[in-house]
Amino acid sequence: MGRVLVWFCLVLSVGGCAHFLEGRFAQDRGFNVYDMRTGSAEKVNLSGLSLDSGQIVLAESGGPLSLFFSLFAQEYSATGHGGILMLENGRPFVYESVGIVKPSFFNPPTVGVSGGIRRTKLRKFLRRNIYTEIHNPPADVDRSKMIEFVRRHFEAKTPFDAYFDFSEHKRLYCTEMIALALEAGGSDPVELTKNRRNPSLEVARDWLGISNAGGVLARSLVLDGVLVAIATNQSDLTEALVEVGVMEELHRRFTVSQKLGNLFAWKFGALAYRDDIKRLIKKAHSAFDSSDPITNRFEISEKVSVLAEGFYGPTR
Repeated sequence: MGRVLVWFCLVLSVGGCAHFLEGRFAQDRGFNVYDMRTGSAEKVNLSGLSLDSGQIVLAESGGPLSLFFSLFAQEYSATGHGGILMLENGRPFVYESVGIVKPSFFNPPTVGVSGGIRRTKLRKFLRRNIYTEIHNPPADVDRSKMIEFVRRHFEAKTPFDAYFDFSEHKRLYCTEMIALALEAGGSDPVELTKNRRNPSLEVARDWLGISNAGGVLARSLVLDGVLVAIATNQSDLTEALVEVGVMEELHRRFTVSQKLGNLFAWKFGALAYRDDIKRLIKKAHSAFDSSDPITNRFEISEKVSVLAEGFYGPTR
């Protein structure tokens, strides 16, 4: 992997809840929503969902950047970003902590990160993510205190934490904000997920000054919650779950001896997947019949794993 790609990866490695020149590459597309309260994916309109203030919204935007961000954590999460849902005059918004990266050629990019907690229309939030989950927090959590915590930090303009340091809370990253909101509502503290041991990632993390203590994995926030709905900006849920399944498999295969150049390439001024990764993704999508959709993420992940073994052999 060339020096330019290394620099670009480092610039963008401040985490899944950071944006690079935000808005410039955003895609305004529609979305599909599925009611999960019965345990099966029933396609509905957004107005047909049971939405309420204090629900936890977790999302995955997909693509090579999202995979890169996910590699830092030892465990995989199908979602890398999140916020808290608020109903205001009947309209749903997501309060999310977002960092905006400003490139620097002389300092680590974390030095120039700005941003903080912002208020985003739910529809806009859903349009920009390939996969979104909406969860009820545990029944014994006081949602009013969760909401009070988030609003207080929104009004105080609490800045985004580009160093992902959970030991102090003067700055907050996305999942840190949710974890502390749950704790304010009476939930037990969330256990941090350890960082992955990999030399190429450790060099990037050390240069950026990112905490080595681990971070709040998105999925750890809803272990005791109830899944209410799933949404995707893809043509259907199966398509979204295949993308997530491929990312999960590549995360699993990124062992201690792997390097970032085994996954990524620099093409047309942007971070991209290597051609063999693109072929795997295409093969994975073609393996699922659109006339007989599968909505079980774990079933899809198992099939993707078998395909990947045919491409690359067993994980070493």
